[in-house]
Amino acid sequence: MFVKHIIIDTDAGHDDVMAIAWLLNKPEICIEAVTVCNGLAHVDAGAETIARLFAATGHNIPVYAGHPQAVQGNRSFPATWRAISDSLAQGLSVTKTGQVEPENAVSFLLRRCTAPAEPLHILALGPLTNLALVYRQNPAAFKTIHEITLMGGAFHVPGNVHDYEEFVSPTNLVEWNLFVDPFAVQLVCQSGVPLTFIPLDATNKVRLTAQFVEQFTTLPLNVAGTMVRAILQSIRHRLAGGEYYAWDPLAAVALVEKTILNFKEITFDVVTSGPNAGQTRCAETGRSHARVALDADGSRFFNHFITSLTN
Repeated sequence: MFVKHIIIDTDAGHDDVMAIAWLLNKPEICIEAVTVCNGLAHVDAGAETIARLFAATGHNIPVYAGHPQAVQGNRSFPATWRAISDSLAQGLSVTKTGQVEPENAVSFLLRRCTAPAEPLHILALGPLTNLALVYRQNPAAFKTIHEITLMGGAFHVPGNVHDYEEFVSPTNLVEWNLFVDPFAVQLVCQSGVPLTFIPLDATNKVRLTAQFVEQFTTLPLNVAGTMVRAILQSIRHRLAGGEYYAWDPLAAVALVEKTILNFKEITFDVVTSGPNAGQTRCAETGRSHARVALDADGSRFFNHFITSLTN
C-alpha cells in the first residue's frame, strides 16, 4: 500500500480537529507533523490544543507553533471565535497535557523541505502564513513539495466573510482562510508548487446538520470518533442556522477519496488590496493555476467520514 506522507498546517479550529481525527485512522496517510498557523486560534494556544488532543488519543506526532501574525496586514477572525478556539481543548474536557516542540513551525518546515526523506504533501487548513514565509525565505524549498491541498477560496460562489458581532465585513467575495493573509496566498499561489483547492464551491455541499449529529452520536465510535463526537456536540447550537459545513474534513477526505469531488483546472489571480483582498478571481490571463474542486458528493463524503471513525 502506498503511504502518503503529509504535514498538516492548521489554525486549530473545531473543523480542523475533526479533519485531523479522521486522518489519524487512515493507514494510507502518515502524518509527519502538525504546524499551527495564525487563524482561528492564536498559534501558542492552537498548538497546545493539538498537542493535548494527540496525547489524549495516544499519538506521538510533533506539533510546532508558527508565525503569530499575517505576513502583511493585520486582519483576523472575530475575537469571539478566536477565544472559543483558544480554549477548545478545555471545552472538550481534554485534561492531558501535550508537548509542543520548541522549534518554530517555519524553521521546521524549512528544515523538512530542504532535507526531504519522503515525497511531501501539505494539507493546509488555515491561513497560508507559515507556508508563505517558507517560500519567501527559501523558494527552492518549495520544489520538494509534491502538492499542497488547501481548504480555502470561493471561485464561483459567494464568500463567507460576513458581519459578526463586533466584526464588520468589507466584502462578500472572500473565504475566511484567504481573507486573513491575502499576501501569503499570493506568494503560495505563484510559487509553482502544484495546488489543489477545496473551496466553498465544494464545501457548500457538505452541510453539517443536527440530524447528522444525532445519527453520529449513536454509532459505535473508536477513540478518534469520540473526539469528533465531543466536537459536534459542542457546536450543535451553531448548526441551527444552516451555515456550518464540514470545511476542513472535506479537504482531509479529498487526500484519500478524490472521486467524491469534481475538479476543474482554473487560472486565477489573488486580489491583495482593497475590500476584496483574498479573493480568488478567475481570469484566463491570471498568474496562478490550480486544480479546483467545484462540486462534492455530500452523501459519499459523510459515508467515508463515518466509516473511519467507527469500530
